[in-house]
Amino acid sequence: MSASNYMRIEDASPATARRDLAAPVEFGVLIRTGERKGTRYRLSRSGPGPRRREHEA
Repeated sequence: MSASNYMRIEDASPATARRDLAAPVEFGVLIRTGERKGTRYRLSRSGPGPRRREHEA
């Protein structure tokens, strides 16, 4: 999926799309490939890694 696909689906601005797609990439849910207009996002096969709760930190 591209950011423009996401913007159309969610009726989001470019800035909102970038923020919304950055978190799943950071947590390993999505994989980002390409650069600039060629950037695409796909689901990770392994899914997110283990997350610690705040009180465990």
